[in-house]
Amino acid sequence: MPFVVFVGVNHHGQSTLLGCGLLLGEDTDSLVVFMAYNEKIPKNLGQYSEYKKIKFALKEAVYDTITKKAFEEKWCSFIDKFELQKNDWLSGLYNERHRWAPTFL
Repeated sequence: MPFVVFVGVNHHGQSTLLGCGLLLGEDTDSLVVFMAYNEKIPKNLGQYSEYKKIKFALKEAVYDTITKKAFEEKWCSFIDKFELQKNDWLSGLYNERHRWAPTFL
């Protein structure tokens, strides 16, 4: 399973870790899904008044679950709690969960 690291340079010219993750495969699609998830959270959820709470709940569902069942329960819980059933981006992420969610890899 490929491990990717995103490194940038800060205003002092020093390398800084921007993010990292495990990919399902070495293909471009796996990298695109990973990058889309990490980069598009503010773009797709930033308009909600409870953005910080939503982002925390999303990350909790993704990174703090060990089983598929726990992931499903946490995901459904935060979707219901914040009434996000009509968010197309989250629906798309959920449909592709087998490609990016650590519990499913």
